[in-house]
Parts: sequence; C-alpha cells; structure tokens
Amino acid sequence: KMMRIRPIVIDENNICLGGSMRCRSLLIIKNAGKDEVKKYLSENNREENLKEIEPLFEGNIPEGWVSKETNLTLEQKKELKRTITQNYVRDHSREYR
Repeated sequence: KMMRIRPIVIDENNICLGGSMRCRSLLIIKNAGKDEVKKYLSENNREENLKEIEPLFEGNIPEGWVSKETNLTLEQKKELKRTITQNYVRDHSREYR
C-alpha cells in the first residue's frame, strides 16, 4: 500500500532520486526468494501481501510503484533529493524526541 502512496522516483537513467530505502527493500525481498518471503509473511499473519509483491520474483516491479521523471535538470534532481530528505527527517524526527 505504501509503495503506491510514495513511489520510488527514478530519472531517465534509472538513477534513484527518491525512495532509495524502498528500492533496497524490494531488492532484499526479491533476493530472499518467494519461499522465504512467503514463510515470513505467514509467520506474521501478512499472507495477503504476497499477491502484491508476486511480480518481484519474476523481475518486475508492480504498476504504480515507480515514478520515472525525465527531462529534469541537474539542479531539479538535486532539489528533489534534498526535498525528499528534508521531508523524511521532518516526518521522523518526532520518533527520536
């Protein structure tokens, strides 16, 4: 559900501009393998999530999980990364107070 709300943002060269931790998480899931992930989801009563991530095991990312932004200037790419980082820090700083 969160992947549709906050998709990974990539540029025309498939460089991650936003959502690098989500991207890493998808790679971890894919590399763990379907059986291991299915076991984990079952142990945590989250079996319903398997259908959503099924395409990962075939090398595909589900529709809507990635936003490809093309024709951005270098300055726009830097600003996008800076904004995403600032929002993350702002949103999560309360956890450490």
